[in-house]
Amino acid sequence: MKNVFAILFLCATFVTGTMAQIATPAPSPLSKVTQKVGLAEVTIEYSRPGVKDRTIFGDLIPYGEFWRTGANATTKVTFSDDVMIAGKELKKGTYSLFSFPDKKQWDVIFSTSMSLPGGSGYDSSTEAVRVTLPVTQLDQMVETFTINVGNIRNNSATIDLTWENTGVSIPLALDTDAKVFANIDKAMAGPSANDYYAAASYYYDNGKDLKKAHDWVSKAVAMGDGSQFWMIHTKAKIEAALGKKAEAIKSANMSIKAAKAAGNNQYVMFNEKLIKSL
Repeated sequence: MKNVFAILFLCATFVTGTMAQIATPAPSPLSKVTQKVGLAEVTIEYSRPGVKDRTIFGDLIPYGEFWRTGANATTKVTFSDDVMIAGKELKKGTYSLFSFPDKKQWDVIFSTSMSLPGGSGYDSSTEAVRVTLPVTQLDQMVETFTINVGNIRNNSATIDLTWENTGVSIPLALDTDAKVFANIDKAMAGPSANDYYAAASYYYDNGKDLKKAHDWVSKAVAMGDGSQFWMIHTKAKIEAALGKKAEAIKSANMSIKAAKAAGNNQYVMFNEKLIKSL
């Protein structure tokens, strides 16, 4: 009898294991859209339900009621930069996309909540931006719910929602010009103190041209206000490696003074040790 039970148990385990490996298509498959708009990136993650011979808006999705704007979990939209949604400011980050569809217009919401409303109902306190947008009647039916980024220009685009015979476009604007101008100003101004310091440190650490490293670190120190004890210490190390003993001691003492002012005893010790080695 024990053997019979053991065989039945093994059979049940085999069947269960086999069934667990069966893959079937998702009724509302996941989709991810990533699109560059100017210098920013917009990423949308959502599930795509189908019409499947049903009436969607005004029936399956009642007018005036909350909709997750997709299927399954929340639809998530991520902006790499600050944006304007139909003229309203929205900080960079990830938001849930919710809506209240109606026949002629939708309320579209970017929410900080990553979960769907529970039994207590929709909580408007999580709204980062809410805009009211007109509905467009489409000439051709869209079987599968689609979110896309279109009408792309350097400073603007639209997030387009289409399903069944309904379309809604969310205006999106970015200050790409300001970002480009800042990049241009930075490039035209030449390397920063940190750029010179990074180059000098690399050359020193990897045994490259020490004269060039000294030129770069000297520029980095000159661009600072005298408080960058770590830069001055690197300058002292490079001078020591070049055999510039007097200059190395002078730089090390400058670094000690700056490190003491910053309360960094470790760099005080580094510089004192360097001076003793000369």
